[in-house]
Amino acid sequence: MALRTVLDSLGVAAEGLAEVRAWYADIAAALGNCAGASAVRERGREAWRAFGERVLARRATVSPRSRLAGLPFSEPEVAASATILVFGGLETTAAAMLGNAAWALLRHPEQLAAVRRDAALLAGAVEEALRWESPVQTCTRHTTRAVEVGGVAMGAGETVQCMLGSG
Repeated sequence: MALRTVLDSLGVAAEGLAEVRAWYADIAAALGNCAGASAVRERGREAWRAFGERVLARRATVSPRSRLAGLPFSEPEVAASATILVFGGLETTAAAMLGNAAWALLRHPEQLAAVRRDAALLAGAVEEALRWESPVQTCTRHTTRAVEVGGVAMGAGETVQCMLGSG
């Protein structure tokens, strides 16, 4: 459902859904490729490129409700933004956030019972789950210059894995 929703908002038809899911898996594997395996990285790059091409091919015929395709972005900006939207729409929403919320309610049966009794509490439960167990725990950044953080020296261009969940 999350993938279909994001694709629809981008004006990309749901046909080829299996192919988009495969690209997504390759992109996700590349983003989580902490060991730096070149084959995994290359599959991710190829998936990123292929999905971007699919979005750009649909750009001229996209429905008016797709704001991204109608904005004056360059082709690389459109392709990159669409890919990020798909990743964010699936990883954080489908996999992490919904799972975290279900886990939290199952671990706290009194809260689950309250939500079942009063559906108006569901929105607050979702907001609390997002605050309590955020679906985004890390982000990758790259140093732009040599820097020292907490006594650790890093050169320009090094990869830094920021642990947001620890905050």
